[in-house]
Amino acid sequence: MRHKIPHDLIWPMTAGFYMYRHNISEESADWFQANIAYNQELMFHIQQKKLKRIFENRKKLTKYPDKIYQDKIVLLFDYYVHSNGDRHDEIKTAIQRNMNNKNFDEIVIFVEDTYKGDIESLHETFNADERIKFMLNSKRATYRSALNYVFKQHPNTHNNTVYLLCNNDCYFMDDVKLLKHINFHNGQRVLSMTRVDQLPTGKIVRPRIPPLDEAHGGNLQQLKHENSFGILAPTSSDAWAFKHPLSKTKAQINIELGRLHCENQFLSRIYEDGFKPFNIGFCEFIRCIHLHNTQVRNVETYVSENIDYDYQPPYVDFKKQQSENKMRNYNDTITDTGMAMHRNNFYYDEQITGEYGKHIVCDINTLL
Repeated sequence: MRHKIPHDLIWPMTAGFYMYRHNISEESADWFQANIAYNQELMFHIQQKKLKRIFENRKKLTKYPDKIYQDKIVLLFDYYVHSNGDRHDEIKTAIQRNMNNKNFDEIVIFVEDTYKGDIESLHETFNADERIKFMLNSKRATYRSALNYVFKQHPNTHNNTVYLLCNNDCYFMDDVKLLKHINFHNGQRVLSMTRVDQLPTGKIVRPRIPPLDEAHGGNLQQLKHENSFGILAPTSSDAWAFKHPLSKTKAQINIELGRLHCENQFLSRIYEDGFKPFNIGFCEFIRCIHLHNTQVRNVETYVSENIDYDYQPPYVDFKKQQSENKMRNYNDTITDTGMAMHRNNFYYDEQITGEYGKHIVCDINTLL
């Protein structure tokens, strides 16, 4: 019967069953369906406890170090006019707050070609100074297009500049200056940032798992309270800091920002190319503040642009498994998760404990 069970039903469950060494090889599809809710909930609570423990045990930064590795911070993101007015106001608010942040020496905004105005109208929309560069007639930003801009427009900034690419509904505060003090190891380190959320009250809270909209079975009212959903895992990130050498990567990263699992695709592919991703946002050494209380999302953001599990959770080589007529098994499943130990899965250092690895920075001093 097991060969009739679809992959999308198997992978969220296998780790929970194998954790108890339960022999599921002979179980029916009906048995899987009857037990999936229980095991998903069990794994969810186990993961939540682990995430809470990581955050509570982080080593806080008491003072900024004297040594400065980079003199400049350049922020990059895209801009478009959202069809929903309330959602567009959120995006404009986040952008203006970044413009008001004097820690950024330059802000590059890729204005999508759907925008019909000119530079003057953009200056009427935003209070922009000489640090702001509007790049008109741009396509929707991809990781590759952003890196191409850095490579072509900033050819001589290998040592003194750090670049920060982010989603346009996120903004930063004074702690972003920490980027100047981090040792990027000649550009081999790439820093991701799991966001924090700003509530309608203005309070900033731990990142929460976003709900589905009503069209996808969700209830938007649930997100009004800060404890409505679980903590967002460090596999999610909304901002990425890097130096010039990353612009030369050969990785296939022509992936649009804002797509489902885009960050996993991006980070896994550059990891495979020899770069070292670290998450400095989950423990809030730098807070990437997410402003999205409307919960309005375009339908296409729910769709992964490239469903390639070699480069995104659960990190399974389906082509190899299908050619060898094999399914997931205990030998490749990380305990208490739905993921596999895989050459591109950098989130975990080993399989048995199911603990997150060095990718999550719990002591920022290790990067200074």
